[in-house]
Amino acid sequence: MSLSPNKKRVHEDNNHSSPSSSSLSLSSLPNDTILRCLLGVPRSSHLNVSHVNKTFRSLVRSPEFQFHQIRSLLLRKDSVYVSFSCADIDDVFQWFTLRPTEIENEKKKKKTVEYRLVPFSIPLPSNGFAFVPSIAVAIGSEIYFVGSNSDSETDLWIFDTRSGKLTQGPSMKSDGRFFSAVEVVDGKIYVIVGGYHGDEGMQVEVFDPKTRVWSFAGEERIQWLTSPFCASLEGKVFAVEEDGDEFVVYNARQGKREDMSVAKEMEEIGRPDYDFLICVCAVENVLYGCFSYSGIVWFDTKRSVWTRLVVSESDYVFDVKGKGSTDYFKVGAMVEYHGKLAVFWRHCEEEKNYDSMCGVMALDRVGGKIRGTIEWSGVVATFSDDFMIAHCVAVSH
Repeated sequence: MSLSPNKKRVHEDNNHSSPSSSSLSLSSLPNDTILRCLLGVPRSSHLNVSHVNKTFRSLVRSPEFQFHQIRSLLLRKDSVYVSFSCADIDDVFQWFTLRPTEIENEKKKKKTVEYRLVPFSIPLPSNGFAFVPSIAVAIGSEIYFVGSNSDSETDLWIFDTRSGKLTQGPSMKSDGRFFSAVEVVDGKIYVIVGGYHGDEGMQVEVFDPKTRVWSFAGEERIQWLTSPFCASLEGKVFAVEEDGDEFVVYNARQGKREDMSVAKEMEEIGRPDYDFLICVCAVENVLYGCFSYSGIVWFDTKRSVWTRLVVSESDYVFDVKGKGSTDYFKVGAMVEYHGKLAVFWRHCEEEKNYDSMCGVMALDRVGGKIRGTIEWSGVVATFSDDFMIAHCVAVSH
């Protein structure tokens, strides 16, 4: 199915003034052109678009737009793969995938969705791959494990989530002493690698999954933060210092490092000195961070400031019946899931059972702000011993 061939020009509502002769408004373009433009708008901004005028509202709700939105969802990150390291099994990673389940409520006569982590196994090679803390990223339905703490630090392993097969890819060109960032930009894997302190500068190595070839992105070394808090958005790799006040950005499309100044205080409410990052992730080209005190916030790249989500009083924390509310210190990972934010944290009752908790938050643009609405939160897995999240990867099927 293609976009409508209808070339009829659509106009603003009658109560709106016509566009000036010096500038052609978007509404005066053909329907198919407008639809193509609107398809590039993130789902979280559809509410804003529908409020522009009746024309945009009808186009956003049209069957054609909905069809192409569904097709684009096929490329959205719709599966989450999580691995845990538990103390009672010699740090072997246990892998799970997040699965939704429809539960029918007989009293309310409606179905609700709940989530569980379902275990699965990865066919492991004989070289101890199960034990090494490789960095994992995903492109499409494949998970790429880059580097390790083993003797083969530049190894690349590729797990196909559709077929369940694990294959070894080509090794990196660099010596792999320290990986400061491993992120995906425009379908390629960018690895920023160098010394442990980065004093002599870091190299950027790129893996193209189509050609299966590693190459250096230029000969010059870049100065970089040795921070675990990294994410990719807007064609760039972002690294954030633990206090959230310092950023370093690598523009992958231009092949250069960029500086970014950050406002020292959260919008409207300042952060205390003891507030520090727990984890970061990107959802639909927006950077989100979880702070130990401030909780979940997003970074406004236009104003260079960490900003609170617009939420109701009940949505400040993920309350779970019988489990209490979220302790942000115990958040282990955040990841994109169907254009929403999935948050994982741990909960323990009297050191008997260790629960892996998960909350799913919908995100919507409201003017220049982002509204967060908690759709679900609960227990997704239970362990007999304490655990930590080793990998958390969003995959597109």
